[in-house]
Amino acid sequence: MNKEQRITVYKSNIIEKIRNFFTKIFHKSKYKDNNFTEQEIPYTNNNFKEQIVIKEDEEKLRLLKLQKDYENELIGEEDISQEDYQKLLDLYDEQNKKISEEIERDRIEIKNMLQKLKK
Repeated sequence: MNKEQRITVYKSNIIEKIRNFFTKIFHKSKYKDNNFTEQEIPYTNNNFKEQIVIKEDEEKLRLLKLQKDYENELIGEEDISQEDYQKLLDLYDEQNKKISEEIERDRIEIKNMLQKLKK
């Protein structure tokens, strides 16, 4: 017996033997016929990453770039259109709201930690 033959030897354990025994008894008629048909499954070479790409809002990216340029003084208020100026104000309000929520969440967490320490 060469090395390859020894590797392919399969020893079944007692649980498998019992399972096989019951399978043979109860499913005998089911496996008598070997009329299984082979079905072809078409394989499409679509990249999964391409299917789940999250496309960010281009307008928001443009506003963030405009905000960064304004903060770095690359552009002034007179260089921004009235519509973009209003969108920037809304963006600042949204960012301030998120920061306020984070601060409040941290404040509550610190308060809970202090109460646990006092106990």
